[in-house]
Amino acid sequence: MLILGKNILEISLLPLLEPEELLALRATCRELNNLVLASNVWKQLYFRDFGPTPYEDSTLWSELYIRRRAAKVFFWGIYANDGDGEGVASRPTLLRGVDHPVKDVVFTPGFVVVQDSANELWQVSFPSKSDGSPAKPATQLTSQGVSKFVSMHCSYFEIMACDFKGRWHLWSCVDGSSSSFNMPYKVSPNMVAMCALTTLKLFYSPQVGLVLTSVLSNKSGSDVKCAVVPKTGGSGMEEIVDLAMGVGSKRTFASSQFIVHVDRAGELFVSSIPFEDLNHSHIESLQGIVTTQFPFYDRVAGPKTRFVKVFAECNRFVALTDNGRALEINLVDGNIFGEIGMRIVPDLHNVVDVALGFGHSVALTSEGEMKTWGCDSAHSGCFGLGTDEELAQAGARFEKGTFSDREILDMPHTVKCSPAVRVHASLASTVALGLTSYDEDDEEA
Repeated sequence: MLILGKNILEISLLPLLEPEELLALRATCRELNNLVLASNVWKQLYFRDFGPTPYEDSTLWSELYIRRRAAKVFFWGIYANDGDGEGVASRPTLLRGVDHPVKDVVFTPGFVVVQDSANELWQVSFPSKSDGSPAKPATQLTSQGVSKFVSMHCSYFEIMACDFKGRWHLWSCVDGSSSSFNMPYKVSPNMVAMCALTTLKLFYSPQVGLVLTSVLSNKSGSDVKCAVVPKTGGSGMEEIVDLAMGVGSKRTFASSQFIVHVDRAGELFVSSIPFEDLNHSHIESLQGIVTTQFPFYDRVAGPKTRFVKVFAECNRFVALTDNGRALEINLVDGNIFGEIGMRIVPDLHNVVDVALGFGHSVALTSEGEMKTWGCDSAHSGCFGLGTDEELAQAGARFEKGTFSDREILDMPHTVKCSPAVRVHASLASTVALGLTSYDEDDEEA
């Protein structure tokens, strides 16, 4: 085979082989082993099966691909299962029953949804309390004969995915129903935000800007109504590069519903949606939406700060700067235009992704390290740090509250199942794709 020449092998033959065949080829001789290891084909395979990676190109792509293919799903916090009701995992716990290489992971109360390297979606239940095994086998999510999807998105009670033809599919986690619908605009599947506790979805269309959509599912299909968010159209430097949507309250700056987006110039904008505009019958007008550049963040982040990503949750959002820092903004606490309620999260650098739960936050760095901080008002284990003693050692403080006590972790602390490549949070729980052998059973042993 080497008679063909190394260049011909690397350019013409190796890209045609699947990972198992490449691994078998490595076992034939030392020269082929070195050729396969050094080949650029592993980078192509990585992007094909798993998409972009937060890790640098200096990593040996063959080793990274093999580790990524074996990534495990970990969860911690409050979870629900079909056998024993609600459970609590106070430190990262391996989710069993995931038998396919995982591309991405999200979850809603009750079960996890994974997207495998073949772009199929699988619903995986949390374990029973007895032996850690899944309450039931993983089941494939399909809709109208479709089994492969370009992307998936998730809120507290819904899962939405886009198929390869641009049609959207919606699953309810409340009653198990599903429906499909088309958008009147060509939208980007990777720039969609779903908001908890409402029917609203947020899409981005390069032609018209942000599109706020209400989707009500019923037996006959889905009733879809859309409205374009004012002052979010255009092109060039006004083009939107990331977006998020959250729920506020009457006493917040962002009214009831708020949208945060970053444009190509790195500027941060907030759209505030008043309560009266959330009625489904009036969504086609949305006259009360106000979009404005978020004011005074330069007092905390600096006058030349550029943003690249945003993440939103109830009454708060986090914006990532182009140098990997995280600006955290709480829309309730104090005067958000001053020092109170707005800060650069300390001791947090090289951040590439953030997941926000109801009160806790998890950041993923370019080294794959997961850092967690925030508030736990339900004693949920959402920090993944273990016992009260371990929380105290991490710097957590305990406060008396009006309705319940809460644990506050001001400074980010490392989660033990790092390194990871994906993280997702909801309510008082977190799931992550870890490139690690960490297992709480091993730790206890």
